[in-house]
Amino acid sequence: MRRLFPILSVMLGGAMLLAMPVFAGADEIVPGHPRVSEIDKRLQRQHNRTDAGVKDDQINAKQEARDANTDARVAGQLSKDEAADGGHITKGEQKQLNKELNRNSGRIYRQRHEIVPGHPRVSEIDGRLDKQQNRTDAGVKDGQINAKQEARDSAADAHVAGQLSKDEAADGGHITKGEQKQLNKELNRNSGRIHRQRHGKKDGGEKGEKGKK
Repeated sequence: MRRLFPILSVMLGGAMLLAMPVFAGADEIVPGHPRVSEIDKRLQRQHNRTDAGVKDDQINAKQEARDANTDARVAGQLSKDEAADGGHITKGEQKQLNKELNRNSGRIYRQRHEIVPGHPRVSEIDGRLDKQQNRTDAGVKDGQINAKQEARDSAADAHVAGQLSKDEAADGGHITKGEQKQLNKELNRNSGRIHRQRHGKKDGGEKGEKGKK
């Protein structure tokens, strides 16, 4: 049986038992499929890491809720993918789910290793990364962003997230104003590209087919 209900209990509280059938693995046509099991195990580990961070006062209530929401979204998508694929998931679906889990895993790590928890400059960059990923996801869903563009956007955000973690580690859990400025410069560039992709413009700023009158 899938062990996802502890994650959802953060959000559902007393309704946890009612939600169990939605995510339980009893109806899987392919019980314990390797790709499904890998995502399940990662979800459980991330939930455990968040719990440990809350217990050790490294993660606050707002951060805990955000981590839980992300994992709940991945768990829900996993169940949808299984239902559509006869009880397993494709390699492409596994890759997408892992991408979301990687992003949340990095955030949990930063939250637990911040000497200055919730530092404003770090929080600002984190928030922008989340917003840009959401915009890319929305563009993919609406058919405005193709697979190649999605991969490029994700790679750019992953680069910023990695640099943020390095800067925090070097600066005692926060980042300097100069580092914040550089990270925002990279985020601005990616944000502009996402905007052009979603509004039918080329990366150079020229209007695409949708922008012609």
